Amino acid sequence: NCLACHGGEVAGQVIVGLGNTQQDVQTLLEDLAALRAKGRGADPEAARANATLGFPMNFARGVTNATQYSILLGAMRDEHLDLVFPPSVSQDFVHNDVDAPAWWHFRKKRRIYFDGMAPKTVRTLMQFTMAPGLPGEKIRGWEDELTAIRDTIASLEPPAWPYQLDRELAERGRAAFEATCSRCHGTYGETATYPGEVVPYSLVNTDPVRLDAISRESRQRYNRSWFSSYGAEPVELESRGYVAPPLDGVWASAPYFHNGSVPTLWHVLHPDQRPAVWRGWGTAESDYDPERVGLRVDVLERVPKGLSPRERRGYYDTAVISHDAGGHRFPDLLDDDAKRAVLEYLKTL
Repeated sequence: NCLACHGGEVAGQVIVGLGNTQQDVQTLLEDLAALRAKGRGADPEAARANATLGFPMNFARGVTNATQYSILLGAMRDEHLDLVFPPSVSQDFVHNDVDAPAWWHFRKKRRIYFDGMAPKTVRTLMQFTMAPGLPGEKIRGWEDELTAIRDTIASLEPPAWPYQLDRELAERGRAAFEATCSRCHGTYGETATYPGEVVPYSLVNTDPVRLDAISRESRQRYNRSWFSSYGAEPVELESRGYVAPPLDGVWASAPYFHNGSVPTLWHVLHPDQRPAVWRGWGTAESDYDPERVGLRVDVLERVPKGLSPRERRGYYDTAVISHDAGGHRFPDLLDDDAKRAVLEYLKTL
């Protein structure tokens, strides 16, 4: 369950709590449907085409349509989590890919999700136990187990940078970071701080689709449910922007932004150089780029023509809905020398 998205590998290291860049849930479900059909003597390709009934699980490798999937699963249940049919969905789905956040940041956060909409409770995390067909009593009965999982998540430490460092350059980067970036992302070291504030969309300007993807109706349904203790621990009814995440262990958590659209920290710091299309989610040490700090990728102007949907998911295309790599222009305040120093400093966190 949890580690399907949060058990990742980078630079040859398996790290619990790291987003899994290898996942492609849509292809997995299509392949399973085809195998089952073949075993029954049915048409595997027809089964593959109908595996998710037109509901996309992801548009690219390494990210998932988790927000809309949780809305769909919630619409299949009443306020006590007991199954209802047909599902009570009246709004259109706003499909959007998101990148699994690093679990070791959980301890610092006051609220969770990219927009900070939800309280940091065990029951909020339990939304992802709503497998189709499970009775509500079964899910409600897992609260103790999910409490143990929550405590495990909160105990995780960020992974240390595994390569050499230029300490003098990093120290210069610390000064530039604290002058430019710390207001949103916090400070690090013995007197670490983390504001955990929502940065208004008008300031950050990263892809907005996630902000509009959860309707007021869906939020109200959640607030009436067992997940919110029947309204005692509600989610916010409106999204105002994105929470700037902590940056501990940021070297390991490529690709960057809430939608996983930017392959390296170098590209984060150089907004005009972010690729329109890229591919390369390798997990071996040779697949990691320690100079640019992130994934070693192939950059293209466009996705090749004639690919199957499965093959297209092997490319991250920033023209796809929810995949925009723009925004977060704050690095424009830094000159090239300062950007190089900040990049070195980020390795130390």
